[in-house]
Parts: sequence; C-alpha cells; structure tokens
Amino acid sequence: MPAVHKLDNPSRIKGIIQESHFESWQAVVDFANSFGINVDELANDLHVADPAAGAAALTGLIWGTALALKIKTFDPCTAAVWIARGLGDFALPGSPACEARFADGLGRLASVLLRRGMYTMAIVGGRIPDGFVEMFSRIAKLASQLRGQKWDIVVLCRKDELQEGLCGSEAYLHTDVEFTHEPGWLRVSRSTAVHRPNNSPPVVYPASTVEEGVAVLDFERANLCMALSEPDAVMFAHPIIGAYVRQTRGGGRLVRAAAVDIQEAGPDCDDMASRVSAYMIGMYADFEVHGIILDSKKMEYEGFPGISGLGAAETIMVLAHRVAAACAEP
Repeated sequence: MPAVHKLDNPSRIKGIIQESHFESWQAVVDFANSFGINVDELANDLHVADPAAGAAALTGLIWGTALALKIKTFDPCTAAVWIARGLGDFALPGSPACEARFADGLGRLASVLLRRGMYTMAIVGGRIPDGFVEMFSRIAKLASQLRGQKWDIVVLCRKDELQEGLCGSEAYLHTDVEFTHEPGWLRVSRSTAVHRPNNSPPVVYPASTVEEGVAVLDFERANLCMALSEPDAVMFAHPIIGAYVRQTRGGGRLVRAAAVDIQEAGPDCDDMASRVSAYMIGMYADFEVHGIILDSKKMEYEGFPGISGLGAAETIMVLAHRVAAACAEP
C-alpha cells in the first residue's frame, strides 16, 4: 500500500485507487512506468522542490501523475490540474486542507503559470510580507523555463508600506508614477519603469487609492492578479483587483485572478473582515490559493500530505510537463 497521512486510513486510498480501475498500487506505478515516467526520477523532482517532503506527498504525486496520464493530455496546464487532484485525494478528509481544497488551488496556480500567452503577474497587497515576492519570483522563474515565455512581476502596495521599508529592498525596481484624470477614469501618465530591461527584477508600484491601483494594473496590462487575502485586503487588494478584472474582461482582454491566503492559520469565520473578504473574493477570483507559505510540517498539520505549498506547486508544474511530453510520444 502507498504511504498516507499519519492520521488517514490506508483502506480509503485503496478504495479510491480501485474506483479508478487500478487493481493495486503496483498497477498505478507500472502504469506510470509504461509512459516512461520513472518513480525514482519523480521522487528526485519532489525533493529538489522540497527536501523535507514526506512519503505521503510522493505517493500523492505519483497518483496524480497516473490520473493525468490516464486522460492522455498533451497540455501541461490540464495535466497540472489532474496531478493536483490526485495529490488532493491524499489530503485528510475533514481537515482544513481538504475543506479549503489546498490541492485544487495549488494546481490551478500551477496551471495558470504554465499557460502561454500570459506575461505579467501582479502581486497586490496593502502589506507585503517579507519574502513573499521572492517566493513568487522563484515559482514564476521555474514556470518561465518550463513554458519558454518569461513572466514579468509587478508589486502593487500602499505608499505607507514603502515608507515602512517592507518593500524597500534593493532587489526590487522602485518606480515613480504620475496619474492624470481622463473623462470617467484615472490613468498612468508617467512611470519610470516603462523602459525597464527584460531582465528587470520585480517592479514595485505605490498606490494611495483603489483608482490608482486599477490604473497601475491597466498600465502594466497585468493578466494574472494575485490578491494577498487578509483582513486589510477588503480595503485594498480585493477592490483593486475586482474593479480591474471587471474592466478588463469587459474589454475582452485575458485576465485571471487569485486570492492568496497569507495567514499561518486558517481564516477566523467569526471575524467580520474575514467574512467580507470571502464575499469579495467570490465576486472576482477565479480560484483561491491556500497553504502556499506553509512548510511541510505545517501543511501536514493542516491535513495535507507532507510537502510545502511552494514545493507542491513547483513539483506539479515539473510533472505536468513530463506528463504532456510522455503523452505526445508515439
């Protein structure tokens, strides 16, 4: 039998495997091998992304890979969703990871990052936690290598965030921006980042109002918007991205939006700000991402197979390309 979460029942996984018409776990492994996907190589991909990943994470990814191979998809974006679905089968039933669908959000993030024809990721938050932009830069770089198209990263935060120094790192390109009022809307009239080189680090824009934030996203033509979802997001990230998404889709441009939970613990359902935040997310977001900042131990505590959120997203992307390549072979 495959390794499972320490609180899970192995017979439950056995039932899932048999319902998908595999006689045994060995049949699952043999099926992956028949497409040229070696389990040892898969394990190496996993431990490159997260050296602390456990056995349950490996078996969950093997299972997801088998599901993706079974539908014979040539599209890495589709394969990523199926791999994540398999990993989600190994989440503990009734746990926060299961109820909040951690695997689904991480898989959809991986799928969008691998999609060709999208170029600019905007990270929007009133307060940007230390290391958060670096984390998304890392995953965007991997996605760029896999899909063969570069992701540009834009960071949009409050002006007082810059003054406090949380976005003051020299690893970012800081911009001076001016706005002008047009009939009915605000737009960017000048930005010092407009002629930045192709290898530019993440570009940081300050904004004082929702209208300024929308103008910046429109100026940068962001087509993947990541709202840092925490109580303050009700006043900044959610209304900015919500307004931008409605405006952009109304004009026929491609845009995807995600709400990214940046809290160490699950949301407090009794907190009014969190409830309003959840309501606003439902109005604009294509998906929600939970657990991206958690390490393998914290993810396991939440009921997920023992792998960090970032490690899961990265491994899903790598395996999705392996699956697509394997299915394309005659």
